[in-house]
Amino acid sequence: MTLADIALARYRIAPYLSPTPLEAAAGLGDGVCLKLENTNKTHSFKIRGALNAALALDAAGRERGLIAASSGNHAQALAYGAQQVGARARILMPEHTPQRKVDGVRRYGGEAVLFGRSYDETEAEARRQQAAEGMTFVSPYNDAHVAAGAGTIGLEILEQMPDVERVVVCVSGGGLIAGIATAVKSLRPDVEVIGVNADTSPGMYNAFYNDNLSHNNDTLAEALSGDIEAGCITV
Repeated sequence: MTLADIALARYRIAPYLSPTPLEAAAGLGDGVCLKLENTNKTHSFKIRGALNAALALDAAGRERGLIAASSGNHAQALAYGAQQVGARARILMPEHTPQRKVDGVRRYGGEAVLFGRSYDETEAEARRQQAAEGMTFVSPYNDAHVAAGAGTIGLEILEQMPDVERVVVCVSGGGLIAGIATAVKSLRPDVEVIGVNADTSPGMYNAFYNDNLSHNNDTLAEALSGDIEAGCITV
């Protein structure tokens, strides 16, 4: 994935999505802003990457249909993306996924399947079905088109806040920070990019620092849970 891939992703998704606001975060200190991805379609940054992946499919890929594993945000985003290109989408989600996210998949015409007690179990089953049926698997984090779509956030941040010095990014599988860091560092190598794990889901921290901090998925940010030490982004 390169800056050119991110620029192409921005071109693809522009007819469907608008830039999200960068708003001053009251109470967090002067100069601290939040990128309000919750104002996007499906209310998550995931729409950028999933839509880019769907739009990048050739006719054969659309015909085969899309399949993914997701804790809910990528699920809704991919269902929306598939709807836009006329492809079917089957989304497997852990059994504990909030009902509103399951309903969101169905609202966009996707097939929602609850499977597994953890994300790892869910992804393993999704990949088994993909291999058995020949569908196109779209990872929520380890996919070049998904990461490039997420990288469009980095481009917007640089335009909305030209004097930015540091960008802090939430991290689970690493697709979001891979895209943002590629965009930001390609254009402004002086800007610091920091990834943050939930205390209870330190998979990426362990992978980076060869540590073995305990992992139990007990976090309100369920979309950031998942033991990804053996499945970090490779794009």
